[in-house]
Amino acid sequence: MIIVINTHSLIKDDDAANFVAESFIHLAQQHPKHQFIFLAESKNNFNYILNSNCSVTEIGKAPVNNLLWKYWYNYKIPGVLKRLKANAYISLNGIYCLRTTVPQYMLLQHVSLSDGNSIFSKKITQYYKNNASEYLCKAKKIWITSEEVKHKLATMYSIDEVNIGLLPLAINQNFIPLSWEDQIAIKSNTTNGKDYFLVKSDSLLVENFILLLKAFSKFKKWQKSSLQLIIISIQNKNIHQLKQQLTSYKYKEDVQLLTDITAQDYAKLLAASYAFIYPYFQSNLPIAILQALQCKIPVVTQNINNINLTFADSVEYVNANKIDDIAAKMILLYKDENSRNNLIEKGKIIAANYHWNNTCSTLWEAISISPDAI
Repeated sequence: MIIVINTHSLIKDDDAANFVAESFIHLAQQHPKHQFIFLAESKNNFNYILNSNCSVTEIGKAPVNNLLWKYWYNYKIPGVLKRLKANAYISLNGIYCLRTTVPQYMLLQHVSLSDGNSIFSKKITQYYKNNASEYLCKAKKIWITSEEVKHKLATMYSIDEVNIGLLPLAINQNFIPLSWEDQIAIKSNTTNGKDYFLVKSDSLLVENFILLLKAFSKFKKWQKSSLQLIIISIQNKNIHQLKQQLTSYKYKEDVQLLTDITAQDYAKLLAASYAFIYPYFQSNLPIAILQALQCKIPVVTQNINNINLTFADSVEYVNANKIDDIAAKMILLYKDENSRNNLIEKGKIIAANYHWNNTCSTLWEAISISPDAI
């Protein structure tokens, strides 16, 4: 069977995008007799290690307006599928190709729970206009990663919930606990041996950055600690403004703002941190939290999208708009070693439920029963 995955909508260095790409790479590993073809703008844009039964087909840059989208998805992509002799097509942005008989599946990694009118981006909603229900109902299977999104999708677009599957998350193998010696080595190279809180937010707003700094100031004032703060924000259009704010900050010598770091180096920084502070979500997928738990690092996060239904009391919850609340959670983890250790132990139990076998089994169960799965 030839399975074609359109990766055009994946965002580089995005947790959700990496999860989606790795899901099909792991699936290919488990099914070496089948061929997996990834459609991408160029081969240089698809930076993943592939198995021998995987390949990348370049299809050029996607159009930017809805009129050209109709040509792209109803003529160009069907033509590519015909040329590749595809038996299954995976869409990652929710757009259905009308002019092809190849069975189509959708994996929705970026959906909105805050917009009451749609779960898709405004651009895709405009493209669909009044035909969304018709198109979505034609998909052989739709995979999402949230029970809440499942119910919303079914209700808004009149889709039978039987046709919507929950895809279990899994975490990249780079995110593993480090030995004490490795942690010491990383801290020696990064913070001169000092412990640090780690924050990650690629879309960090200036006002949230200031709020974080004020919370850290309260922590420093009350604890008189040498502990540092590392903030990772890659490809952030506000970086210049963030750096300006940092120049006049009282504890600027104890704060690092990193804007260029590889995924491997980030995994090591995370695994050597004292705690992971994640009040500002980058997507609806809690992958960053799971990465920390898998590294045995305690997490402070915001309870949005019913995240507490997933993590219960294995993480500390915070009001991301209140300086005192964030500072209090920093102080708690620093002062109360028992609380910190309890979070680590509970996090280990949660993280153990997420592995690639579950993800791949869910995908393959739907794809393999297709009448074109030959």
